[in-house]
Amino acid sequence: MLVELLTSCALAQVALPPETPIDAPRHMTEAELAWVAEHPITPPQTATAPPTGPVVCPGEYEPMDGIMIAWTGPSSWLAILRQMGAFITTDGDANLYVVVPSASARTSAESSLQAGGADMSRVQFMIKSLNTIWCRDYGPRYIYQGDCRAIVDHTYNRPRPADNGVPAAFSDFKSHAYYELPLVHGGGNYHLSSTGASFSTRLIAN
Repeated sequence: MLVELLTSCALAQVALPPETPIDAPRHMTEAELAWVAEHPITPPQTATAPPTGPVVCPGEYEPMDGIMIAWTGPSSWLAILRQMGAFITTDGDANLYVVVPSASARTSAESSLQAGGADMSRVQFMIKSLNTIWCRDYGPRYIYQGDCRAIVDHTYNRPRPADNGVPAAFSDFKSHAYYELPLVHGGGNYHLSSTGASFSTRLIAN
């Protein structure tokens, strides 16, 4: 009986979120909403120490080094990513960072982007498990710490742990400093100007 009780407690502690369909929307599915109602998403108990020295948050439309995409989803979505990749690396004059969930996905993405006209000298691949395509919401948010780039990371407000782990993985990939915020949030809900103003809905307060 004691063994059964311990097993039940262990299972309760590792309750896994529902599987994410390949065409999952950016909002939560009905299954995810039901799961979160029983298992609220919480920030980490301890966050990293804050950055030191002057910190600058680049504005939303300031010049950027590159754009990140997550190579996952139905074939029709991947076709759009292929078109984006070609424009980003040519007319857009930017680097393209492609998160792929496996080595085979990297091979497929590389072939597709090359066939689509992307400048492959400007494409970098990072292999990392993914739940969804919506990296605008869970991807890294950059700051300048002095003259150095660094990543600040919130807990993604979706029960999608693979997506939530992308910023930390990208900080390792780029060897950039990483700072974790004790905040549950969807990154697409926060916009900065280049004049010191920031904008968000009531999502954070709610």
